[in-house]
Amino acid sequence: MPDLVIGGLSLPHFISTLCFALFAWMIIRRIADRLGLYEWVWHPGLFNLAVYFILVMGVAIFQQSTF
Repeated sequence: MPDLVIGGLSLPHFISTLCFALFAWMIIRRIADRLGLYEWVWHPGLFNLAVYFILVMGVAIFQQSTF
């Protein structure tokens, strides 16, 4: 898989995976906050971290299957 090149700076492909997952996580976090999901979660920080890791793996699997 080729590296991501931005302005002459070569970045590993995993950086783009992390950025896509971060963008999706921010959207999901706002939706969960508006729906009141955090009232049902024991530790919001751990919940956010778990959701982010799930998104990273999901984006990585999706990128692997499409490329």
